[in-house]
Amino acid sequence: MDLQPSGNNIELAFIETEEIYFSIKGNDYAVGISDEAQLKVVSSVEIITSEFNKNMYFKEYKNYEIIIEAKNNSKVEFYHDNHSIRDKVTPAGRSGRMLSGIINFRGDIGYSDLYVLVNGREHIKVTVEVFPSKIDYKDDYKALLNDVNEEIYNLAYGFLSRTYLGAEISTNTNSTYTEFYSVLNYIYDKILKSIDIIVNNPHHGLVK
Repeated sequence: MDLQPSGNNIELAFIETEEIYFSIKGNDYAVGISDEAQLKVVSSVEIITSEFNKNMYFKEYKNYEIIIEAKNNSKVEFYHDNHSIRDKVTPAGRSGRMLSGIINFRGDIGYSDLYVLVNGREHIKVTVEVFPSKIDYKDDYKALLNDVNEEIYNLAYGFLSRTYLGAEISTNTNSTYTEFYSVLNYIYDKILKSIDIIVNNPHHGLVK
């Protein structure tokens, strides 16, 4: 069941361009301020007005209302890589010029990109950061990432050592780049898989 908005919403962020109005609303306890956080806006057009705290962060399991309004007859769309968020923001009213919806990042921690498209082209990208409800856990989460990164490095080093010792020295310099790319690609894929596991299971612990 989807969570319903509760309490009085306030405007957390507002952006205006020549084409759109973009707002994020939520309860004041649904956000926080930290020097470690960064809310960023990338725009392909001039921003007329922007009202938000650049050090504002969002929290897990909180509701946020997205409101996008076209200032003319341009077609506006909302996009997010995750369909669970993307599908929440839909047309509102009969004019077809407004989109709105309630999104919730659930237990996902990290950065999230919110896109507004105008006539099929990227207009603005708003990058927000979602913090855990407990700030101490954020430090623990970063420590866990560092530990895993170190372990990945050790595994990669071991892989390189075994490959080097088990191979013959080649005098053909043309194959060097191909071999290097193969090794690098192998390590890169393993890193991506490991990161995906961490991101998709942020509440899991490592046990020896």
